[in-house]
Amino acid sequence: MKEYRRGRSSVFVSILIGTVMGCIMVFFIAFYVSTDAEEINSSESSYDTEGAYIEAGKVKKTYSDKKGSEGSAAKLKTDRVLKSGEDDAKKNIGNYSEKVTQVYEEDRDIPAFSVPLRFYSGLEDIPYIGIRDYYRIIMNNKGYLEMEETEDNVFLLTTGRGDRATVDLEKGCLYSDDLYRFTDCFYRYGYDQDSVYYDGSPFIKLAGVEYDREGSDPATLDFSKYGIKIYGDPKDIYFPLATLSDIFSNMHYMNISYIEGSIYYSAIVYYYPDIADRRLEELISKGSRGSLEAREFNYKELCFNIDNFCGHPAVSDIEPLIRESGLDRALKEYDEVSARIKNFLLSEDIAAYLAGTVLLDYYLYDGHNDLGYSFINSIYDRAGSGEDALCQEICKSYESILFDTIEGWSQRDAFEDYRIKGSRELYWINEARNKSLEGCMELNEDFVGDAYNVMGDTAVVSFSPFLLDTDAWDAYYLEGAEIPKKRDSVGIVYNALKKAGEDKNIKNFVIDISSNFGGSGDACVGIYSLITGKREVELRTRNRISGRVQTARYLVDRNFDGEFNEEDNGEQFDFNFCIITSYQTFSCGNLLTAMLKDEGIKVVGERTGGGANPVRDCVMANGMAYSISDNNVFLNAGGEGIEGGITPDFYLIKNGQEGKKDYSAFFDIKGLSKIIAMLYGSGR
Repeated sequence: MKEYRRGRSSVFVSILIGTVMGCIMVFFIAFYVSTDAEEINSSESSYDTEGAYIEAGKVKKTYSDKKGSEGSAAKLKTDRVLKSGEDDAKKNIGNYSEKVTQVYEEDRDIPAFSVPLRFYSGLEDIPYIGIRDYYRIIMNNKGYLEMEETEDNVFLLTTGRGDRATVDLEKGCLYSDDLYRFTDCFYRYGYDQDSVYYDGSPFIKLAGVEYDREGSDPATLDFSKYGIKIYGDPKDIYFPLATLSDIFSNMHYMNISYIEGSIYYSAIVYYYPDIADRRLEELISKGSRGSLEAREFNYKELCFNIDNFCGHPAVSDIEPLIRESGLDRALKEYDEVSARIKNFLLSEDIAAYLAGTVLLDYYLYDGHNDLGYSFINSIYDRAGSGEDALCQEICKSYESILFDTIEGWSQRDAFEDYRIKGSRELYWINEARNKSLEGCMELNEDFVGDAYNVMGDTAVVSFSPFLLDTDAWDAYYLEGAEIPKKRDSVGIVYNALKKAGEDKNIKNFVIDISSNFGGSGDACVGIYSLITGKREVELRTRNRISGRVQTARYLVDRNFDGEFNEEDNGEQFDFNFCIITSYQTFSCGNLLTAMLKDEGIKVVGERTGGGANPVRDCVMANGMAYSISDNNVFLNAGGEGIEGGITPDFYLIKNGQEGKKDYSAFFDIKGLSKIIAMLYGSGR
């Protein structure tokens, strides 16, 4: 769950978005390994594209990444790649050209290695890459795919740990009896990985990943349905780079994108401004969006991604139609405005295209989905500088298109009501908190609402959002600096716990996340570990496609001594813990609430706002980044999804209250002390 604000500001006149993003640990990629090929005989079994278990009989070819393999493969029988052998010097072979392309690690200036890309006739603007080459990149060269042709143009792909998928070139589809495991590359760095979502915290590392024993539902990705072509040759199966990025990109931010003639690995625009500027520059500098074929492909790829990998927790009523019929048909049938979005997304005009992405945000908005806001806000920033005439022109045209489209549109009104409701409630919460804290608080001056307050036997710590200051933690571990007290939620909570522990009068410790809309997953896990006293933390997710439940286990350096060992169980905080939530408690706020409630810690306030899907960052073939809710959903200890929010043990305000909500009870510390005593009885 990224640091992400639920309530976005209006798109009218100046479009501002309040996103607070965390830091992601730099992925390390080793050098590319060349492919060898060999011919073998085998009687192994395979799966056909309909999911039936069949005997493969004689496997015609095996293409192996294993070192020491020798031999050559027979010619691949497929009419999708016609090798003419002409103009070899220019790498023009048949109906595609091949280009050796540099691969960069995020925003680094020195390339890590090179891989070949293909550009097929009619799709010269769309880079294709072999799935085995792609897999090596995301696996940090620690994993490979075996490829066996089990029948004409049908190939079995097998990962190093035995997960399998079948690709049928004729039917244009990929089938797997467990798609989630086949595409899950979370284990690629081994079990010493130092973060949950690559936020980079040095006090958390992966201890293991387990899957439920009940198995999963088979799944087929039908590329032909979207007009996405796949090809093959004796060494690999070739997909559009953007398609593989959508398939393998997940809540762990594994993106590979093609920008300005180079490949960037895990280059997420939200975190790396240089990459964002380059993507933006490439998109707008041409004055148009390229060929019709490229624009059509971008639209098809977007539909493919939304249909197959979006968690679909949208606020709009269009969601059931998308689930039933797919995004393309839903846009055509839902209402007059949605029917225009496709034309906007296919338009050569940049302003019309951006209007289409923002209009799509109106339909799919759920607090995590961001189809166009970030990019249009970047263009407004450049236009506002007064130095970019093209961006000023784009903004003016964009506003005209948007206003003409949404005038009198009921969906706009519903969206704005939803957004305004959230903004008002956040204001009322902060207003009540600040009033209660006047003259009797320790305030984190950098962030309004980050405060520590004591009254009688109760201490209250407030923070929003979940932040992680990796520089401060590096300074602590490497240079002997203090544990951070600002800009870092784990440091704020830890220092508050230590201070409360020094006061013998304090019995109750309250964590106020009533205005916390989410943020760093590492911070969430770290705070959970500090409060519960557990050095090992489990996070469970269920994949919507396969039904597979994954449990990831993490170790936390609770005493912050640089070691992960039994001594982390030493320091325990003996308080009656309580957590304050509201409908604005979202994403990681919702997750922490669920985790703590599972431990018997009491929740008071208002039902949380949900947000149980991690964020899935994606990149279109044109380099434009966007985010959707991932199709994995977090589970509570009972195996139930938490996207509907968490019910408090004691309501301080009634859900659905009309008019202005009175949040004063949230910050009445004397009243909270009495409620906590009632909830815990004689104490813990």
